[in-house]
Amino acid sequence: MELERAVKKILLVEDERIAQIVNKMLLEELGYRLDIAENGQQAFDMAQSNDYCLIFMDIGLPDINGIEVTLKIRGCEKARRIPIVALTAFMQADLEEKCLAAGMDQVLTKPTAAAALQQAITHLAA
Repeated sequence: MELERAVKKILLVEDERIAQIVNKMLLEELGYRLDIAENGQQAFDMAQSNDYCLIFMDIGLPDINGIEVTLKIRGCEKARRIPIVALTAFMQADLEEKCLAAGMDQVLTKPTAAAALQQAITHLAA
């Protein structure tokens, strides 16, 4: 009997429907299970109640921005630190610095290629 490889579970925090569909397809093709949160509060709640290997966090969310959500998640972590990768369509001069200072591990620009997503997962969620 062959043992199945454990499938890693990722949280995508994204409010744009098209970006949700595209990223879901890319990540599932790479062999990952994906949950989607459409706003910051939902992302925070899901991060508290699930075991994710990584979170892809949109910066521009409708209720709480991705930096604030990351700070909330980091403030509640006890044993295990979940890697968080920022996703943004508008890279501003100081945005990467703000993201890293909030506890994010990496910043990617949107649209994000499958290779960049895979590289982030391999590097951060190994």
